[in-house]
Amino acid sequence: MNDYFTNNFAILYRLKPKWIDEIGFNLMVNNLLDKKYVSNGYTYSYYYRPQGSTDNAITENFYYPQAGINFLTGITLKF
Repeated sequence: MNDYFTNNFAILYRLKPKWIDEIGFNLMVNNLLDKKYVSNGYTYSYYYRPQGSTDNAITENFYYPQAGINFLTGITLKF
């Protein structure tokens, strides 16, 4: 697997109205530059030997691609 580096961005805006202690609005942007990467995977090995074959084990590698750019928003209320 290759090395990877992602950029994230987060912003929070807070209001303090008289009827509640605090209202917070937040926005997160993950993988801002839409980098394609894998963070983990697994390997599977097995023997497949048709009659007369002397092949060694067959090994296959599988990877889990991670999310591209994605967003998360939220509202926090404090009483």
